[in-house]
Amino acid sequence: MGRKKTLKADTPTLPVPQTRVQAAFEIAQLGELRNQIDRAKANADSRISTIEVELADTLAPLIAAQKERAKNLHAYCAAHRDELTDNGKTKTVEFETGEIKWRNTPSKVTLKGVKEIIPLLRQKRLSKFIRTKHEVDKEAILKDQASREKAATIEGITITSREEFVVKPNETAIEEVV
Repeated sequence: MGRKKTLKADTPTLPVPQTRVQAAFEIAQLGELRNQIDRAKANADSRISTIEVELADTLAPLIAAQKERAKNLHAYCAAHRDELTDNGKTKTVEFETGEIKWRNTPSKVTLKGVKEIIPLLRQKRLSKFIRTKHEVDKEAILKDQASREKAATIEGITITSREEFVVKPNETAIEEVV
């Protein structure tokens, strides 16, 4: 038989509070650290926003020029498609500086008014295109206290809850230093 493994708890680097007053002080320190973290994040978010605005200003004319050139190139290629594709024998055309391609995208189905479509599919004997989906309603299990224990006896269903330790320091005003 192998040796039993024991887990080591993390050794605290700060002294553990020994009194209620010390615990209250630790909560206040947690609040101050949270405020410092929030200020640092706000400062970074502000700088990121400034950079994003500058980037958008720089990119806007470049993107517009790119779209305009692509539109012009498309107009040329559409007008000369037979010549470029050797009367449709190829869908790719090589140029000295790159290539252009004509590609068909995969087919896709778009539905509007699904409730009206399903009876029409049945009426036209196309029910092979109707999907029936069965799944376990986990929310219903959690809501129904009476049947909850019975559901938990089924193999594969586990109902768990856990206790969390939450520290919520009082809100303090953040003073801006200008």
